[in-house]
Amino acid sequence: MDKNNSNKPDLEDEELRKFLKKYSPEKLYSEGVKASEKPETCPECGSSDIADIMYGLPVFDESLRKNVDRGNIRLGGCVITGFDAQWQCRKCELKIYMKK
Repeated sequence: MDKNNSNKPDLEDEELRKFLKKYSPEKLYSEGVKASEKPETCPECGSSDIADIMYGLPVFDESLRKNVDRGNIRLGGCVITGFDAQWQCRKCELKIYMKK
């Protein structure tokens, strides 16, 4: 809230609420492309180059480092929401979610 006028919401707070509503994990999942297993080809561009997305705090051993460097694994971050994409097309960057 604006400290000078407590009856009006702060513009930054309102913009943040709009952003969070538009890009909430639940909304991205509900509007996203879903598959019951890793697709052989991207439903958007047809590429067969689909990477797994890994979440959490990984331990970087040599194998993981090579897979990340090659693009076979994408790092999705450490915040896990339950509505996270499982795969990503390496060509068009489409994120693909596991059907629930």
